Amino acid sequence: MGLHPNVFKPHTGTKTSVLFVQKWDELLCPYQEDYNIFFATMQEPSKDNSGDKIYVKQEIVKLERTTAGQPSIEELNLEDFYTTYPNLEAANFIEFEGRKISAQEYKKLNPTQQKQATIQTATKQTRPLLDKHGHLIVKHDLFNHEGLTQDGIAEAFIEFAKSESLSFWQ
Repeated sequence: MGLHPNVFKPHTGTKTSVLFVQKWDELLCPYQEDYNIFFATMQEPSKDNSGDKIYVKQEIVKLERTTAGQPSIEELNLEDFYTTYPNLEAANFIEFEGRKISAQEYKKLNPTQQKQATIQTATKQTRPLLDKHGHLIVKHDLFNHEGLTQDGIAEAFIEFAKSESLSFWQ
């Protein structure tokens, strides 16, 4: 398995490979003349050129709403946001007496009416993705992290081991 050159930075800049071997064994793994070999190369670096870890990021939409003078904040993942709103612009509005009004109309309201209005602003933000324990998730393609990232080399190797009936995966 070939690892990305930045995996062991800052300690080494050398391209690294890992080789897994299994000894021939008459009972568990009899000698074969021809057999399949699993090769994989890490495509996604887990560290940058300085040796700093690269973390998985997620996009969210932050809704800031003020209703009757009371502020509230809601954070939605993109899927949940787009099931409610067609786009970011549609989530930015001022509402008074059940209808949406423009900023100019809002300015014409008296202070009491302005307090009764609902003002909502939506902003798209990027933040680090955390696992179920609240830890940052390092970006890589080695394995799937709790279903939050895509399957990687480990899952591909498991499928290979199953398909080849390797003794350690039975």
